[in-house]
Amino acid sequence: MALSSRSRSQSRSQSGSSCVISPDYKRPLLHMVWIDGTGEVRHQEQLAGHRSQAVSHSDVCTILYSQSAARYQSKYFLTSFDRTFKRVWTVGVLDPAPSGGQYTMAALADGYVVAIGTETGLFLAKYTPGGRLLWSATDSSRSPASQVVASGDGYYLVGAGLKARYSLHVIRAR
Repeated sequence: MALSSRSRSQSRSQSGSSCVISPDYKRPLLHMVWIDGTGEVRHQEQLAGHRSQAVSHSDVCTILYSQSAARYQSKYFLTSFDRTFKRVWTVGVLDPAPSGGQYTMAALADGYVVAIGTETGLFLAKYTPGGRLLWSATDSSRSPASQVVASGDGYYLVGAGLKARYSLHVIRAR
């Protein structure tokens, strides 16, 4: 299986293992590979979806991905796999949102933060390590975040500036 480096997402866990996910450009399918700390491929799976991002949290691989819902619209999901690649939980994040939109996530000590660009602005949500929604908000004055970066007990949103202002914008949040 060849993984495209252009849209591949990789996340390294605390034990040194990695979760790698890449889309199949011919079909609505994601290829997932779990590589242990010694470099051995331990599991390979496929998941129905278009685009994705992977993060690791305590030897768990969690993936934010999209699936087609309707014309130019997608549904977004967060799915977590244990170290044997057994699906632990899946939650719907946002339905619907523009297909091909910008989205990102980060693993924090106490869960996950998800940022998705919508037609009306920026959708932001936080989930526990077990997939329970803690809070969500939409800010119609902001552009999509290009990246969420975990930092200590909080995170930074990179991008997510006010609409129609095209400068680098970084927001510190908790």
